[in-house]
Amino acid sequence: MPLHLKLYWESRNSKVINIQRNNNDLKITIFQNRESILIINQTYDENWTSSGNGSLFPINYLQTGLKVTGKGEIDIELSYWPKEWTLGFIIMILGLALAGYSFKFKLSWRKH
Repeated sequence: MPLHLKLYWESRNSKVINIQRNNNDLKITIFQNRESILIINQTYDENWTSSGNGSLFPINYLQTGLKVTGKGEIDIELSYWPKEWTLGFIIMILGLALAGYSFKFKLSWRKH
């Protein structure tokens, strides 16, 4: 999922120090003198979660807001993990275990 990031601030005294992006993670280091709002040009999705001094909320269909609290240098990490992926991994592991058990049972059946 490509991430198009544009940062806007409610506070003029805030600045972005560092941005690191991966497929499912976004790490932002900012400096601010007061509470502010960071606007990310990406569709809001409830599967994005934030850690650090920020909470995500939808602004409109095309933008996600991040209310950032605290002063000074702040590290924020956004992670994308749909609940369906967890269920998919559980089903995959159970399927592999069942396939392994079936293969082992088939081999032991041939020996007898």
